[in-house]
Amino acid sequence: MATVDCPGCGLPRPMGQEDQPCPVCEAGVHDLPAAPRADDAPLPFAHLPADNAQLHHTAGEAPPGHRPGVIAAVFGFAAGAVAVLAVQGLLPSNASPPAAVPGPPPTSPVAVVAAVQVEPIPPADTDANGAEPVAATPGPTAVVAGSGLEVAPPPRVPRPPTLVIEVDQPEETVNFPSSLLKPGQTAVVRGRAKIFSVSGLENGRTLDASGLVAEKVTVTGLIDGGSVLTVYAPKGVVSIGGPVTGGASVTALVPGGEFLFSRPHYGDRTVPSLKGDARVTVTAKLVDFRGEVEGKGTRVLATLADGGTLKLYGVRDTAVVEYRKSKPGDGAPNIDVRQRDPGATVRRAE
Repeated sequence: MATVDCPGCGLPRPMGQEDQPCPVCEAGVHDLPAAPRADDAPLPFAHLPADNAQLHHTAGEAPPGHRPGVIAAVFGFAAGAVAVLAVQGLLPSNASPPAAVPGPPPTSPVAVVAAVQVEPIPPADTDANGAEPVAATPGPTAVVAGSGLEVAPPPRVPRPPTLVIEVDQPEETVNFPSSLLKPGQTAVVRGRAKIFSVSGLENGRTLDASGLVAEKVTVTGLIDGGSVLTVYAPKGVVSIGGPVTGGASVTALVPGGEFLFSRPHYGDRTVPSLKGDARVTVTAKLVDFRGEVEGKGTRVLATLADGGTLKLYGVRDTAVVEYRKSKPGDGAPNIDVRQRDPGATVRRAE
């Protein structure tokens, strides 16, 4: 299509629209004086050749292919296009706004878990008794919810080896000091002794003397910290002189004898015989608690021989004492309770 440049801005326009105003500068052909043609005013460097091969031309000759009017038209077209775009940007538009680009989906909050470094306990080469420790078994792995992290618990420390003691002193007194055991260690005592004396048990120590036949068993100190004591005196006497507390338990097998629980003293004051989740299981002809049995979780189970007797100085708080006959055909037991709180229980075991 033939075009003609606007005399005002140089915008190329179709032939036949010269009398109409320019859409960019609103100038008509007759509004402005005609611009001089490029050929009438040659550029000062127009006489120079486009390449070295044309240096033989004279100053009055224009090199072949040199068209200044074409160059001006190109620049005029580019300027007009920019102006049209600018005007269109200022005009109101009915076009719909661009659709919003969806962003990334919302993410759940990340659970932050503090990392804790657990130092394993290095096992010793041997213990005090020369025994090699048992290798610790790895525990289960804990998974922290919502974090994807796995935290391994510290390795379990093996318990000390069981100490086995053989005794053959039917006419002698055998003393068992609690220091003979490490905390959490177990000792098994077997054989015979006239008197078996225990200084006490603490810190989870366990003494199993159910295989030791003694005429008399005495416990002179405290039993607590989850410690466990089991003694056997078939026709003798078991005497407990210290309090039993802290989740400790005592089992006494004295089927034809007596189980005596003295009233413990600390200085000038007395303390309960049983307290703090303590447990006592006893089989005897006579069961005599000369101190108080008290505390939530404290329980006593007394199995009485034919015509046996249960004596209770006082049952406090919510402690529970149960009794039963050794055999179904045995005579009814004698129950003597001096003091009992309303929340305490003394009853026949079912």
